[in-house]
Amino acid sequence: MNAKNKTPMSIQIYVLLCVLLFSPFAFSNTSHSIEEKNREAQFSKIPSNHFRKLIMFAALYPNTKQSDEALRQAWSLLSTEKSSAAHTIPPHFEEIALGCIHLVEPQALCPPPPSLSQAAIDYIKTIGADLPNRKLQGYSVKSLDELASLEPKEVDLARALLLVEGKENSNLSSIEASLDLLALEIIARIGPNASPQTKISALNSLLFHEMTFRYPPLSEGKVKPSQFSELSSVLSSRRGICLGTSILYLSLAQRLDLPLTVFIPPGHIFLGYEEENYTRVIETTARGIAPPLETYLGLTLRKVPTQNMLATVGMVAFNRAAEHLHKKEWQKALEQYVLVKKFDQSNSTLTMIALCELLLGNKKRAGELSRELLKHPPDYQLEQDFLLLDLSKGTLSPEAAQELVVNTSPKREELPERIEQFEKLVRKNPKSAILSLHLASLWTEYGKTKEAIPLIESVALCDESPPSLHYDLSALYYERFDFAKAQNHAQKALFKAQKNGMVPKPILQLIFKIQQESPDSPNL
Repeated sequence: MNAKNKTPMSIQIYVLLCVLLFSPFAFSNTSHSIEEKNREAQFSKIPSNHFRKLIMFAALYPNTKQSDEALRQAWSLLSTEKSSAAHTIPPHFEEIALGCIHLVEPQALCPPPPSLSQAAIDYIKTIGADLPNRKLQGYSVKSLDELASLEPKEVDLARALLLVEGKENSNLSSIEASLDLLALEIIARIGPNASPQTKISALNSLLFHEMTFRYPPLSEGKVKPSQFSELSSVLSSRRGICLGTSILYLSLAQRLDLPLTVFIPPGHIFLGYEEENYTRVIETTARGIAPPLETYLGLTLRKVPTQNMLATVGMVAFNRAAEHLHKKEWQKALEQYVLVKKFDQSNSTLTMIALCELLLGNKKRAGELSRELLKHPPDYQLEQDFLLLDLSKGTLSPEAAQELVVNTSPKREELPERIEQFEKLVRKNPKSAILSLHLASLWTEYGKTKEAIPLIESVALCDESPPSLHYDLSALYYERFDFAKAQNHAQKALFKAQKNGMVPKPILQLIFKIQQESPDSPNL
C-alpha cells in the first residue's frame, strides 16, 4: 500500500472510539449501566423497614432487579410467616401492594387502580388479624344501635366513626385496611413489644413528619368542621382539626395496643398517655408535642375533663349538628344532637338540645331541660355556663339565640354591623348575660375596650359572678392603665377563686403584672 494513502494511526483510533461510543449498542449499554447504578444508589437509601417507600420504589422502577428486591423486603415486613416462606412473594402481591399504597399515599406517582380489589382488602385483613383492635366487640358491629349498646372500653373507634359517617361496607373496609396498613408499618419499624413512648414517637413521626397531616386553613376549619373531623376525609386529605387528627391517632393507637386518654377542655380535644404520676400530653394539632397538662386548665376548670371512647364517637356527630345550626336548620340540628345523645349524655350535649328547643320556639321545654342540668354541674367545672343560665331563666329570646349561633366569627369589616345588631338585641333582652358578654367580645375584637367594660360589669355585679369575669375586667383595666380598678377586680377574682377551692395560675400572673406596674398596690 502507498504511504500517501495510509490513514494516520491517531485518526484510526479516533474513528474506532466514535464507533464504540456512539453506536446504538454501545450507548445502550452505557446508559443501562448508569441507570442501574442510579437505581442501586436510590434503593440503598431506603430503610429496610419502610413498607411504603419500598412499594413506591417498586412502582417507579417495575421489572428490575431492585424492584423485585423491594417487593421481597416489603412482603417480609408484613408477612405473618416466620419461616423461609416469608421470602417467597405470593401471587399478585405487586398488584395488591400498589393498591395498598394508594390508600395511604393518594399523591403516589404510580397510576392508581380503579378501586381497591376485594383480594387486596382480604389480604390486609389476613396480615392484620392479630392487631389488638380485633379483640374488641366493637370491631364487628354493623349498626348504630349495636354500637350504642357497647361498653365504652369495647368500642373500636374507627369502625364506630365510619358507621356514624354512613359509610357503605366496601368503603368502610377500604378505610379500615388503610389504617391496618399504617399500623403494620409502625410495628415493622419498632417491633411488637415496643414501649408506649416508642409507639408515640413512631406515630408522631409517621403521621406528622412523613405523611404531613396538618391543621386546615383557619377559614376552612371554621366553615366545614365536619369535613375536617370525619375519619375518612381526614385520612384522604391529610388535613384535620383537633378532633379529626385525634380520632385518626386513636384509631391507630387501638391497633398498636397503646391506651390513651381523651381530654376535652372547652372547645378543644387532645390526647394523653397516663404513667404513674405523670401524663404525657399528645397535642395532635402541633405534630404531637407534649406541653404540660396544666397548660389547658385556664380559669374555669378544676381539672382537665376527659371522656370515654363512646363519647368521642358522639363528637363527630356533634360537629355535624353545628353545621346545621349555621344553616338555620334547627330541626335537623336537634335530630343530630339527639343522635349524639346515644353516645354522649354530657352537659354539653344536653345544653345544645335545650338550645335547639328554644330555636324551635319551645321556650318552656328549653327552660325545663336547663334547670335540670343546673342541678348536676360537672365536677371539673368552676363556674356555670352562661348560655345554660340564660336558658334556665328564660332571659334569651329565640330570635336572639338565632343570632348567637349564626356567623359567630365575623370579619373585621362586618364588626360594626354585628355590633349594632347585638346592641338592639341587648336592649330587647336586658337580663341576658350571654348577649351582653357576646357584645363585649365584639367591642373588644373591634379594639373598643371602653365600650366592652360596662357590659361585662353589668353581668359581674351579681353575687354569683365567677372569677373569670373579674379577671377579664382586671385585664381590660390594666390595658387602659387604670391600675386601681385592675387591682380591685384582680382582688375579687382571687377571692372568688379561693372560695371555689383553687387559684388558677392566670390570676396570679395578672396580679404580679399589676404589682410590677403599680408598686404602691397592696400585696394580695
